[in-house]
Amino acid sequence: MNLNIFDRLNNNLNDRGSFVKDFIKELNNHLEEKQKGIVVAVTKASTGLGDEKVHGYILNYHDNARKMQSEFKRAEELPEGIGSGYRLRFKNGKYTIDEELTRQRLEEKAQTDRNVKEYWSKCRDENADYFIKYKDEDGFDVENKETGFSFSLSRWNDLSEEEYHAFQENMTINYKSGTYVVKENL
Repeated sequence: MNLNIFDRLNNNLNDRGSFVKDFIKELNNHLEEKQKGIVVAVTKASTGLGDEKVHGYILNYHDNARKMQSEFKRAEELPEGIGSGYRLRFKNGKYTIDEELTRQRLEEKAQTDRNVKEYWSKCRDENADYFIKYKDEDGFDVENKETGFSFSLSRWNDLSEEEYHAFQENMTINYKSGTYVVKENL
């Protein structure tokens, strides 16, 4: 908000009444925005203080300089019933749940979880055949032969070392009982 009212007033000599009304309106909007408080994102966490394990939350927020800040708060210092993904407002020295932002965030998280589950179901269709299109040091690009859905299998996250070395380009593998096997070995 530009508080240099003398420069603004000099630029608006013809319409001082409008200037004052506009300035008051802008000041009210600015103060209302400040009254909402700082938005805080909550993530469940535990920490050790000496021999004691303390349960609480990591609070992430932007300070007045728009720098990201994080701090740990004990659960009893925050509103009851919160969890990871909640959005709090810090106002007048107190945290309160921002119901609307929390609802939006939890809906977005639920949708993301559904998307991930759907994605992985496409990568792990029981008895589906997958064609290995490409192999490199990180893993494989494969395609479901029936649906055409393409994805990558990571050497580091999705496969055992034996699978990585056994699988080759232009090979067909099958997903069966929670693992990928070479089609000819079925």
